[in-house]
Amino acid sequence: MTQTYNEKQERLRTDAPGAVHAIPKVDITAFCTSAAVADAIRAGVLDRRMARASVTVREGSVAEAAAFYRGTPSPNLVIVESSDHRERLMPALDALALECITGTKVIVIGHSNDVDLYRELLEAGVSDYLLAPLEPMAFVAAVSRCFRDSSEAKLGRIIAFVGAKGGAGSSTIAHNVAAAMVERSDADVLVADLDLQFGTLGLAFDVEAPRGMADVLEGAERVDEVLLKRIAIQHSERLHLLPAAAVFDRSFDLKDSEVDRLLDVARSASWNLVLDLPHLWTPWTKKMLLSADEIVITATPDLASMRNAKNIIDILKNARPNDPPPRLVLNKVGTPKLPEIETKDFTAAVGLEQSVTVPFDPQTFGKAANDGRMVTELARNSKGARAMCELAWRVGGQRDNRSGTRFGLRALLGRFKRWRRNDLLRRKTRDLVTSEAGVSAVEFALIAPVLAFALVAMADVGLALYERMTIDHVLRAGAQAAMSDPGEAKVLNVLQSTLSQSATPSGVALDMVKRYCACPEKADVSPDTAPPCSTSCAASAPPYIFYRMVASKTYQTMSMPNVLPNFRLSSSIQVQIR
Repeated sequence: MTQTYNEKQERLRTDAPGAVHAIPKVDITAFCTSAAVADAIRAGVLDRRMARASVTVREGSVAEAAAFYRGTPSPNLVIVESSDHRERLMPALDALALECITGTKVIVIGHSNDVDLYRELLEAGVSDYLLAPLEPMAFVAAVSRCFRDSSEAKLGRIIAFVGAKGGAGSSTIAHNVAAAMVERSDADVLVADLDLQFGTLGLAFDVEAPRGMADVLEGAERVDEVLLKRIAIQHSERLHLLPAAAVFDRSFDLKDSEVDRLLDVARSASWNLVLDLPHLWTPWTKKMLLSADEIVITATPDLASMRNAKNIIDILKNARPNDPPPRLVLNKVGTPKLPEIETKDFTAAVGLEQSVTVPFDPQTFGKAANDGRMVTELARNSKGARAMCELAWRVGGQRDNRSGTRFGLRALLGRFKRWRRNDLLRRKTRDLVTSEAGVSAVEFALIAPVLAFALVAMADVGLALYERMTIDHVLRAGAQAAMSDPGEAKVLNVLQSTLSQSATPSGVALDMVKRYCACPEKADVSPDTAPPCSTSCAASAPPYIFYRMVASKTYQTMSMPNVLPNFRLSSSIQVQIR
């Protein structure tokens, strides 16, 4: 794709959606006096909307057209090019009108930008007046206006979803986008599952379909809007479903006329038709794809999807030169342990500048599929749901109705009336009650203070145990020194020296270093009540000599004093000299 093509497609994307409708089966003859106008008409004939029209381009003026139809019946539409002034043009058109049969329409292509001439031509019965140089789409739009039934408001749009390969998730994207279109833009949406054997529309919305898309295709020639509404399942006030009924006993090969009939009925209705196309390339699926107003291609970020997506986009570019490019959805982005093509590299390779990215989220999508609910309903704040909601208002041809900003009492009352009419208030209330969005964040906010306090308390206990082990180490050093009975002063010096070399010497108090004696028959006396060491024991036995040492420290906790107050660490050791 060149930059010129991208700029052209961006301009087409900003035009009003659905402004040009398909032209019916009619005969059209164009008489051109310049090669540029003839080439523009031939380019317009290649547009998909002109597929059923039979167009003949001849060289000649208005007078030559009148002479030609003196012996030949005129077609449904005659297009003439003229550079004559009003004085010569009007008589020539009168002569042409005398030779044409009743009902023939006429479009004039002129080189004079004259409003008075335009009004005079319309009053004379000319259907339209186009100014040269002529754009191909201006020609197509003029023909479309000529054959549009003014009594029939063709407001429907056709949005086709197709996967670049099997398993890309095109059906899931189509279902969620359709549901988001109903919720976000208040549009009437009909979802048609064209995968007649393996379609999942009924499972996705948790509905049973005794009749479905197979019944519509079997009677394609007699289908109309009333029949579609009778067969379709009404899932909500504005969402209707045509699921596949797993038809394995017969196949469908639609004719072009039957496909045209289905598409005409869809466009004549007031709803948006979402087509979930199967991963098959048959003549009728290709025709439906090329006839859609919007095309969404779903791909995964791998090489096979990139190749298939590029091939589909190239086919659409050649077959639909006057239509905006398709939308690209990159699904399952961020799959663990799976090498992926970067989004910017993928879009550059297929020739598109924009894409919608749906992240890999198996838990959310799996739960929605098993519960028969949409991701946009189950987890509306997830990245995947937001991406599909954005895609919904883009392909629906209208912006999110919740993004507009309107003020005033009239706007508020109008919005309240619309809520009452569409029963949105009740639905929103139900969604708020059943929504699980943000539950994890709320639960974490509730448990976070408890977790923080538990961590600080565990740190306090660990530091307290460490300081208690330091005190025990100091007392064991004193006990080793006391084994040689050096006296209280020497043992105290050893304790103080060992404490000064420890990691936490501050705050440790050596409460007691006491040497005392006890007779063998009363060896369990305390140091305060022990007899002097010169006391004679029974049977003239020598007294036992003991050393008792006590150390302590007040530990100040890091956590809140009201919850975990300061506490005292104390340790003692007693040694008997032999």
